[in-house]
Amino acid sequence: MALRPSMLVLLTALLGVGAAEADLVVLDNQQALRGTVKDDPTSTDHVLIKTATGTLRLRRSRIASIEPSLASRLAVTPVDDLAALIEIGRQCRAKGRNAEALEALDKAMALVRADSKRLTDLSAAALYLRLVDEIRGPETALPLYRWFRSLGGTDPATIARLQALEAIAGSATGDAVLPPIAISTTSDPSARGGLLSEGLELRGWMGESPQWSNPTETEVVPLTGKDALKGVRKALQVRLAAPDKDERRGKAAIRKPVNISCAEEHVFGFRIKNTVEAPLMVALAIKTGDWVFYESQPQTVKSGEGWKDVRFDLKAKTFKSKATNWSHSAAVEHLDEVKELQLMFYTRDQEGGALISSMKFLGEDEL
Repeated sequence: MALRPSMLVLLTALLGVGAAEADLVVLDNQQALRGTVKDDPTSTDHVLIKTATGTLRLRRSRIASIEPSLASRLAVTPVDDLAALIEIGRQCRAKGRNAEALEALDKAMALVRADSKRLTDLSAAALYLRLVDEIRGPETALPLYRWFRSLGGTDPATIARLQALEAIAGSATGDAVLPPIAISTTSDPSARGGLLSEGLELRGWMGESPQWSNPTETEVVPLTGKDALKGVRKALQVRLAAPDKDERRGKAAIRKPVNISCAEEHVFGFRIKNTVEAPLMVALAIKTGDWVFYESQPQTVKSGEGWKDVRFDLKAKTFKSKATNWSHSAAVEHLDEVKELQLMFYTRDQEGGALISSMKFLGEDEL
């Protein structure tokens, strides 16, 4: 499926949008992710999608649709385009993105207050009042409801809400609290399953072939109690079984197929906690280009030391490969074509275990 010309124009316009204002990109398999899309300078058939966990490299044909963030849409909308600002507000509201809807309509109503003759559809003002009431409260909304009435607004629900608030505000006690309005329960589609806002650890990991690895088990688990980590709800749990004597491989490995470009964010990092009493050594292995294998020097994770930050600089000459005769003296090549990630665990063929969280590609300044 090729991107439509209008979508290509939009992609070009969005290049300056930061990751914090990411767009919703839906792929042809209905998987959704948050990121900023830009052209791949090495291939007209591919795009790069910068996400919170790194940069993905995908074929253009994989993208089914792009739902730009509010910041993206406002960046390409003239500041005095009242109709466009109102339409953005309506669309955000329809998708449950109420805060964004209010932000867009704030800009639209500022234009109306400067020149009320520009507003020909008072239903937009009624929607604005409802959002202000829901988000900022009835005290802030009351003078705006009165403004709506002064414009000639007659929407029954809006006028009824105004009358109810005025009746309470004008009560004899003088200190009555204005009741909040019922908040819309429309769900935000960006919160649906499949949105890639989590780290790389929560999807797609599997055990390496028994030909190369001791037995492993992987499972995404909630973090509670002594394993709790602030701001993190889930982690990847890895269990390493002790192999039979004639099946020992000296290491255990898990792998994750990917299609990532990390030429800019070339530091791979995660947090890890050793969950057994024996020390654990972990290394990163990566396959790039024509499936060339590289493995880092291992790092030790002691038992009982809690969560540990681990970093691997893919441009550092500390990786081994066939080309180096398996000495740790090479940097990883073809970082624009990362095909597979692996975590290698060295436990001296004993049982082992770990929890892993916050896995992502980082910039060099985050080493």
